[in-house]
Amino acid sequence: MAKTGVEYYNGTYKRVIDASAATIAGGLLLAPAGIAYTGACIDNRTIAPFFRQKRQGQFAAAVELIKLRSLQASKTTGEVITYGTDDPRATKIGQFIRSSSLDEYPQLLQVVRGELSLNGPRLCVDGDLEKLKSAAPRLFPYYLDACSELKRPGLTGVSQIFRRQFSELTPEVMKRSMELDIEWIENVNPFLDLALMATTLPLLVAAARAHHNQATVVLPQSQAA
Repeated sequence: MAKTGVEYYNGTYKRVIDASAATIAGGLLLAPAGIAYTGACIDNRTIAPFFRQKRQGQFAAAVELIKLRSLQASKTTGEVITYGTDDPRATKIGQFIRSSSLDEYPQLLQVVRGELSLNGPRLCVDGDLEKLKSAAPRLFPYYLDACSELKRPGLTGVSQIFRRQFSELTPEVMKRSMELDIEWIENVNPFLDLALMATTLPLLVAAARAHHNQATVVLPQSQAA
């Protein structure tokens, strides 16, 4: 494993870049995130609007991810069981939060605190790890070894951008996503990092603001209903 990319990823320069970019993005998304937070409070009057979940994934240490709650909780236990992006328990406000990715807004604060990186391999859930292993059993151990050298997972990254081009995650797509993450870990530097941020952050802000403009009209109607 090339050490240049790992040293930068775990070093001070990337922490400064991550924290600065996350602060800027957080400020630009403050208005739509405020609507998302209000909606989460309306949908979940009896429980906290934040959903916390610890994940081990492909990294050495477990990380607690924080999201705005976008699904109705179980009436008996308060537990949320995820069925995917088309979860039938997602309200109109929850659908807005999920489709605009504003459910992940609290993770920008986690980037500032150093718990996540803005760009990097995204934390996998257990089911995804099994799929990755089945897709490329020879590559998978090398992928785990590469990720284990990193101090923190990413909020978004090259493999996530790549996957969004496909409606179905075939074994070929999953294998290529692992290869992209490995290449990123080995070769990332400040210039590549900033170039990816320049691509992803404007798209994220534009999408959230588009949903924000729509929500200013839709949300009061759904609340009245």
